[in-house]
Amino acid sequence: MIDWTLSGKDRIAQNVRNLINTYCYEVAYHRTMGLPGSLIDRPSNIQLEEARVKVRQMIAIYEPRAKVKDVSCRLNKTGEAVVEVILA
Repeated sequence: MIDWTLSGKDRIAQNVRNLINTYCYEVAYHRTMGLPGSLIDRPSNIQLEEARVKVRQMIAIYEPRAKVKDVSCRLNKTGEAVVEVILA
C-alpha cells in the first residue's frame, strides 16, 4: 500500500520497498523494471546473485535519491527468495 503523505527518507524507503516487490512484466509501460520471475520458484545461488545486482541497478535508475549501503538476497526456510536492502 502506498502512503502518499510520506516525504523525505520515508518516501525513498517506501519507493525502494515497492521496487524490490515488483517483478518483470508487472508494470505496463516499464516491462523490464522489476526482479526476474525465476526468483519465485526455488532460485539458485546464481539467480540470487543476479537479483542482488538487478536490485542495485533498479534503485540507481528508478530511485537515485536512495543511498544503498547493502543488498542481500537469500533463501528462507521454505526456499523462497528474500531480498533485503539497507539504506544509508
